Amino acid sequence: AKMPAGMPVDVMDYVTSIIVQILLYLPFIIVYFTLPKRDTPVVSFGHKLLWLIAALAVVGCTGFILDVTGFSKWLIDITGCPENQDVIETLSKGSNAEKLIVAVMAVFVAPVTEECCFRGFLYNILKRWNTPFLATIFSALMFSSVHGSLAQATPLFVFGVVQCIAYEKARSLWLPIMIHFIFNALNVAGVLLFMQA
Repeated sequence: AKMPAGMPVDVMDYVTSIIVQILLYLPFIIVYFTLPKRDTPVVSFGHKLLWLIAALAVVGCTGFILDVTGFSKWLIDITGCPENQDVIETLSKGSNAEKLIVAVMAVFVAPVTEECCFRGFLYNILKRWNTPFLATIFSALMFSSVHGSLAQATPLFVFGVVQCIAYEKARSLWLPIMIHFIFNALNVAGVLLFMQA
């Protein structure tokens, strides 16, 4: 396929990556939204808001504790793994077009696709054959591992656990999607504002 004139190869790589990810996650999204709805009681908006704030606080505190205790630096030193995910590197050092594509992917696409896959599909499938505790642990491990960052594996695992709990407490996937959206939006904004090359 011929690339449009003036469009950098890196941008085309990111566009291709987004399309491939959406296509890979699409079956999970379709399955989740076509399954019969769970017969569960309605949870109030205030209850969901409380869980949203609590979830963001737990995830934020986890990252802060790992940094303050030096665990993240220790892990990077002994393994030689990169400090940041590729997404963070692109947001801090990429071209404006790359930053825009990655920001849109992280803030708008990932929260829906990843929550449908890991909480809506994988967690529910695992829960049928295991306890909710084991389903939470395994789905959080899978969520953490697909991000491909050993340095961020622990906070991502905690994030996955929090998301499973939020999903159960809200009895809806919309709360984890909103938590994921806000979490990613705050991270993207932080990188764009404070980590520019």
